[in-house]
Amino acid sequence: MDDPNGTADGGGAFVYERINGNWQLQQRLEASDGAVADYFGRSVAIDGETIVVGSYLDDVGAGDQGSAYVYSRSGTVWHEQAKLTASDGAAKSCVDG
Repeated sequence: MDDPNGTADGGGAFVYERINGNWQLQQRLEASDGAVADYFGRSVAIDGETIVVGSYLDDVGAGDQGSAYVYSRSGTVWHEQAKLTASDGAAKSCVDG
C-alpha cells in the first residue's frame, strides 16, 4: 500500500492518461484528511470526468467505518469534491474479513 506523507498504508490513487499511444501519469490522488491505515485507493470507479476512490478503513464516527472520495476533473487537474460516509455506518470488526 502507498504511504503518502509518512502515513503508513494511507494509500493513493494514480490517474494515467494515454497520449500518443503512451500512458503518462497525470496526477496522484490522496485523501485530504488521509491517515495511517485508511487504505485509500483499494477501490476505484471512473465515469468520464468523475472518479470515486474508496478508503475502506477510514476512521469515521464509529472507527474503521470507511468512506469514499469524489473527484472531478477541470482541464488536466483532478479536485476533491466530496467525502461520502454512511449515516448508519459501523466499525469493521475482526470477523468481517
